[in-house]
Formats: sequence, structure tokens, C-alpha cells
Amino acid sequence: MADDRDFWLLLSRSITGVLASSKNNHLRFLWVDTIIPQVDWILWGKDIIPRTDPPRSDHPSACAIAFVVNGRSMEKYWVTMSLGPTAAEAFRRRDLPALIPEDSTDWLSIDRARKEILIEVIS
Repeated sequence: MADDRDFWLLLSRSITGVLASSKNNHLRFLWVDTIIPQVDWILWGKDIIPRTDPPRSDHPSACAIAFVVNGRSMEKYWVTMSLGPTAAEAFRRRDLPALIPEDSTDWLSIDRARKEILIEVIS
């Protein structure tokens, strides 16, 4: 992978694929245009310190903003990627492709009311 931008692009495509395969009509027609990592998350030693209001997870996490398209409108969603120990180490090593599950859809949840996407890579 050339750089982090490629990872966020691949992640946006993966999320769009999960949404498109959903049986829920309120999700199936959404797609992610782009994901931009937040500048306020910091890698510090073995901890990943996210935004000031903590995500709904007990695991280290990386945060970003996703631009989600619904028909003709685009909305910003907060993205929290919760990382288990192996995933957090892969994140620190910049082995970012290892963080995107290939053959499942249970790693992603979306809350349209709160405009949040939660990704769980708990390995």
C-alpha cells in the first residue's frame, strides 16, 4: 500500500460494499464518498488517543470523518475504528490493509441518527 490515503480509500470502498449488500433499505442505498482521518488522534507509545469525547468502545481506536452520500445529499459521519491488540499493533506498524476484513460484514455498524460508523477490528 503506497500510503495512508490508499488505506482510507480502500476502507471507504469496503464500507460501501457492506452497505450495498445490506438487506436494510435505509442503508443499502448509502455509499461512502471519502474518509478523512482526524488530525486530533495521536499515536503515543502503545496507546492510540482518539477525540476528546471517547468512542463507545473499550479498545484503542482510530477516528476519522466519512462523507456519506444518500441520494443527492452528502452528510458527515464520525468514524471510530476500534482496534484489538493485534489490530492496534498492525495500525502502529502501518500494516493498514490487515485492518479491513474481506469476507464478512459483521465488523461494521452504522447509526444514521447519530451519524456514526463503528468499525470493530477486535483481533
